[in-house]
Amino acid sequence: MAKTIILAIFILTNTSPSKLNPNSQPHNLSRGNVVVKKVTFEAIATSYCLRGRTATGTKPRIGTVAVDPRIIPLGSRIYVEGYGWARAEDTGSAIKGKRIDVWLPSRSQALKWGVRKVKVTVFISQPQRQLERRR
Repeated sequence: MAKTIILAIFILTNTSPSKLNPNSQPHNLSRGNVVVKKVTFEAIATSYCLRGRTATGTKPRIGTVAVDPRIIPLGSRIYVEGYGWARAEDTGSAIKGKRIDVWLPSRSQALKWGVRKVKVTVFISQPQRQLERRR
């Protein structure tokens, strides 16, 4: 039991979105997916703290970001400067173009985040099998 708890704490502390480097490969892309393209651009980042479900049906949590799906495909793994690793899981009526909305757990944290200009790196991936068929 103690070993399991220590392992869980180790995994949680070592995979914190803010501690990972955008130049390293995202840890969740290893499930048979290969990064095909890496796109970096500047975006306006605001924050939100709403509960409920995202556009993809998940519960919002640290690492959830609302995006314009015409710019960043839903489900994409992204790195947001000053926030860390995230996944594009939500949309919003005010999120158009190169604008994102990062999820934070409290209203005070969301207000403290404010509005920022950030560098966003989007990792576009494909399943390994599709890449092998192309060759």
